[in-house]
Amino acid sequence: MKKVFSLLLLAVTITAVSYGQSKSKFSYKLGILTSVPTDADVPQTSIGLGSTLGEVSYKLSNKVSATGTLGYTRYKDAQGTKFSQIPVSVGARYAIDSMFHFGATAGLAFYGKSSGTDFVYTPYIGLTVKKVTFNIHYFNTVKTEPIKLLALVFSYTL
Repeated sequence: MKKVFSLLLLAVTITAVSYGQSKSKFSYKLGILTSVPTDADVPQTSIGLGSTLGEVSYKLSNKVSATGTLGYTRYKDAQGTKFSQIPVSVGARYAIDSMFHFGATAGLAFYGKSSGTDFVYTPYIGLTVKKVTFNIHYFNTVKTEPIKLLALVFSYTL
């Protein structure tokens, strides 16, 4: 858990420093998500609720951005046990036009009560209207019994 809080502190520091720059290529988003399981063959979680605690993107060109994301999601597994997952990932986003985009992220997922860490990857497509973004993410956590989810994410650009 100390690693997660260190990463969160680093994200907040980067945000504070970049806001001080004018005409920054950085943008920041906060959001909420809801997810449903997609794999019937593996013991799955029920509907999950969570948050995109922070997404930082850096504009590399007019169409391509590099992204970093810190999230939090609360699940309940097939046996009724509740657990939380904190994914930390980096990736890229491609803007098709001013509204539509797609991308992918990959990183690590930390768990609230256990000390385990898993690999997670997330391809997504989305729509941006002014400062509000709607994304559909496919979360795949690779572990002994994988967690595969389809999530709807609503986020706001600061």
